[in-house]
Amino acid sequence: MDIEERQSEIAKLIQSKKRVKALALSQLFDVSVETIRKDLLDLQEQGVLVRVHGGAQIRPVEQESAYERRRAVKAAAKEAIAKKVITMIEEGSTIYLDYGTTTYALAAELFASQRRVRVITNSMPIANLLGESDVIETILLGGIVRRNERSLFGPMAEKALDATYMDIGFFGCAGVHPAAGVTNHHAFEAATSYKAMTHCSTVAVLADSQKLETIAVNRLADLSDIDVLVTDDTPSPELSAALELADVTVTIVKE
Repeated sequence: MDIEERQSEIAKLIQSKKRVKALALSQLFDVSVETIRKDLLDLQEQGVLVRVHGGAQIRPVEQESAYERRRAVKAAAKEAIAKKVITMIEEGSTIYLDYGTTTYALAAELFASQRRVRVITNSMPIANLLGESDVIETILLGGIVRRNERSLFGPMAEKALDATYMDIGFFGCAGVHPAAGVTNHHAFEAATSYKAMTHCSTVAVLADSQKLETIAVNRLADLSDIDVLVTDDTPSPELSAALELADVTVTIVKE
């Protein structure tokens, strides 16, 4: 049985059983547990399942969806956020745009403004968009390609960031929570995002109201690691208190 056939069978099992164990799968398909872990990682990237300790489970409906579909979710809010935060970008500055659909909205606004800036990004869609500008210098990090997001992460991306410093960085996320902090779906990409955060003089998180009080699988940063949160609705009293304690400036925009 080749890789595609095995992964297809694993996908069928996860749909029927809802949860599978890596050890049991290795015995079923007569391969190593490490091979099964790689299969599960591939299937997670394809959106089939979510890896958990010891195996995997069926992807919950609230898990991250395909990039193009997500761009249409809360599109008006993302556009409003983008129009607001572009005022934070000074002519001639070096900025970081992390992967995501809200940061893509900001890239579109930046392209329309034709502001002379240098943009460093790990997002192929953002680089493709800004690469058409005559006045924006666009730098795309290297790294491993995440297929469903068309973004780059991993040691190569982090090595490039080690020698790079930005005036301000804009980051999307899957959740902002008073206890869990800022979270996202992909563990390795979260690590790359955090590395970029540590090399930005100012860190701005862009999160529409659906992300507030939400927790994704992987911690991206503590609230104290960010300087600004831009959203389209007032955070809950608990989240507001946590943000204030962490000295985060909250900017609320309206669609």
